[in-house]
Amino acid sequence: MKLTNVQTDLDEWLRVMESKSKYVKRYGALLPTQEALLRGLYDGLSKSNVSVLTFTAPPGSGKTHVISLAADFLANLGKATCIVVPNMELTLDFQKERRNLVKANRSVAILTLASYVRRIREFDVCLIDESHNLKSSIELDSDQVSTFSFLPSSPEMNAIFGKYLNRRNFVARSVAGEDLSDILRRLSRIADHGIKARALLRQLSSWTGYLIATRYWGELCLMRADRTSFTLVPRELLILFSATPLRKDELSFYCGLNPEAIYDCPSVRRTHYEQRGPAARFLAFNRPVSERVKGVILLRLLRNCPYRSLVLLNNSRQAENYCSVLKQAGLRNRITYVPTGTLPVKRVTKYRGYLDRPNGILITASSVYWEGMNIPDVRLLAIPNQPYPRPTLLDIESGRRFSEQRTVKQRLIQGMGRIGRQKGQQSLGVLMFTAKLSNVTYVNPMSTMKIAARFFS
Repeated sequence: MKLTNVQTDLDEWLRVMESKSKYVKRYGALLPTQEALLRGLYDGLSKSNVSVLTFTAPPGSGKTHVISLAADFLANLGKATCIVVPNMELTLDFQKERRNLVKANRSVAILTLASYVRRIREFDVCLIDESHNLKSSIELDSDQVSTFSFLPSSPEMNAIFGKYLNRRNFVARSVAGEDLSDILRRLSRIADHGIKARALLRQLSSWTGYLIATRYWGELCLMRADRTSFTLVPRELLILFSATPLRKDELSFYCGLNPEAIYDCPSVRRTHYEQRGPAARFLAFNRPVSERVKGVILLRLLRNCPYRSLVLLNNSRQAENYCSVLKQAGLRNRITYVPTGTLPVKRVTKYRGYLDRPNGILITASSVYWEGMNIPDVRLLAIPNQPYPRPTLLDIESGRRFSEQRTVKQRLIQGMGRIGRQKGQQSLGVLMFTAKLSNVTYVNPMSTMKIAARFFS
């Protein structure tokens, strides 16, 4: 897409964009990161040989406002434009953010990814926020990936995965041909899986199989073999924003995008001044402690914090355990628990109830709250355990070594980005494990309670 119908002078274009922002009228200027994103957008829109633009900027850099400005600008050019987000909670964020535009164009649609896929032919331009979620969204899309999950106690776990594990604690591999056919035939004789397995057997050549298993759980994932029939590109241009962007090979594998049509705009980083603006301090334990000790520390942290808090866990079992312990300790009236897999409408209702309490505590393992959510006035973030890495289907397909450290770091960057988003607001993040990160202070686990008490006093 080539920029048309406006002055091609960059400075003039920036003045036009700033004139649409109520933040500029209120504070006198956009953030430097926002201006950098707009400069990159101007450069990308001026290119005629690309259909996908990607932008990288850290959490709290003002992407939401820039996306809203850009969507409004493109809609005013006569382009059918939409903003796409991974969940319903973020649609609320963008609806609120668009109030910060001068005479916002009402034709801009704000959609979840599932709604966009159904309506893709209606749009010329699509701007996707938190685009790293595309990978997990597609792996969870039953039209693109069919998944069978097994617990260690189930008879099919050993029957299907036994020969692949064979004294190993972990296996991740692709399966095809007779191996895949044999697994599906076994599943077709099991009541819980029979109907789905028989349907897949009839279309075996249309699917590629992947096995992921440990001693404690197993998954068989079948992904559609022909990825060229699936695309996220609208009629003209797809624009992707994220703090932890997908690589070109990931966009090709999951979204059917042509790598040669993708333009990666220069990454935007916070300046030293901006890093100090949203005041977030992060602590990490300098030695491991037991889950029981973590529970005691977390309880005291939450009691010392009279403000809104967020506790992020790895899985539903951990979240349920912490929720139960904290409720029994007298925090029941402050706690909102959102289980993984909660239906969107019910999840939004719970989230609104959490926002109604200025000292509310949200406990969840849902990826919705790990990534992208701009939860207002969160002053304490606690992450009791290091995120558990899982290889993606692309990792298995390519046969490359699974980068556990990269996966954990990306997840932590997203989780830690839930605080420090509001300038001048003091926030504290506590990682209750030893994390290899440069922007944390390592402390004795038992001293975190005293630090938090002073911090919130």
